[in-house]
Amino acid sequence: MSRIDVEPAVAVAEIADPGPIACAVCPHSVESHDTIARRFCTATQAGAFNRGCVCTGGPEKA
Repeated sequence: MSRIDVEPAVAVAEIADPGPIACAVCPHSVESHDTIARRFCTATQAGAFNRGCVCTGGPEKA
C-alpha cells in the first residue's frame, strides 16, 4: 500500500478559502454564466465539441 502525507495546515487553508469554480469548457467561472451560457457550455462538454464561448462576461484571470 502506498502512503500519502498530508499537511493539515495546507488542507485547512485550501478548504477554508475556496476560489470561484472554473467552467470545464470556457475560461469563465460557473457563477458568471447566464442561462444561455450555462446551457451552451453544458452541451459543449456533453457533446465533446470544440467551439467558442458565448459568455457575456470578460475573461477572468486564473
